[in-house]
Amino acid sequence: MPGSPAISFITTCKGRLQHLMQSLPTMAAQPGTETIVVDYDCPDGSADWVAAHFPAIRVVRVAQQPIFNAARARNLGAAAATAPWLCFVDADTLLHPDFAASVLAVAAPGFYYQCVHGRRELAGSVVLPQAAFARLQGYDEVLEGWGGEDRDLYHRLERLGLRQPDLPAHLLDTIRHGIDLRTRFHRIQNPMNAWLINRMYLEVKHGILALTGEDPPTEIRQRIHAEIEAEVFAAQAASRTASYTLSEGWRKFMPNHQVERILTVRVQPDNTRTPGGPR
Repeated sequence: MPGSPAISFITTCKGRLQHLMQSLPTMAAQPGTETIVVDYDCPDGSADWVAAHFPAIRVVRVAQQPIFNAARARNLGAAAATAPWLCFVDADTLLHPDFAASVLAVAAPGFYYQCVHGRRELAGSVVLPQAAFARLQGYDEVLEGWGGEDRDLYHRLERLGLRQPDLPAHLLDTIRHGIDLRTRFHRIQNPMNAWLINRMYLEVKHGILALTGEDPPTEIRQRIHAEIEAEVFAAQAASRTASYTLSEGWRKFMPNHQVERILTVRVQPDNTRTPGGPR
């Protein structure tokens, strides 16, 4: 259809208006695209600012959500998208003027694209086919806090057979900022704790996926995540290694699958490091 966008840019924000003021113009200037902003109960009037300054940009407003869930916010943005390619970028990400043209010059079925090049702060920026995203039912909303939702999505994309080449490094840049902006709307304020919990959860989830060929249902994933969270905090309180075992007892929740082995994940809590970069 003439005039239909080729790429939907999706950016989410909660308390990031200062970054959105810098990054949104770089998205809106991309020819042949659309931009969707998910205002996840922002306390700084982000949605109103976007509506006033960029009336052509679609704004998804989420109310009464004091805790930020990046996975859910991105899924809501994707649901409003109309293009065959989705591009998820954080509110602190700046696009080169040739970003869309460069992506469309190489975009092909069976691929998803990143501009990471060793820069962990850009790990969440990705271009992928809308059809593949829909087939996977998007990001895993059980994940919360610091990171993991992007790693999980890429793992599942690769299981679908999609390959991931890098785009030129100059196409993306980030706005540098402190860690407080990344965690102030998270339920778990310590990013290392959130990272440990999500890391253990993904090890278990991906183990189940390898055994059964499919993701466990949402209610099972929620239970696993909650149990792992309790174990990580108990291990830290007792100065011991966190350990989570998924035994054959979980068969009653997924009776159609045969468990061939027991999955055990152990992580040594370490609060001396901070994972990743800007989010």
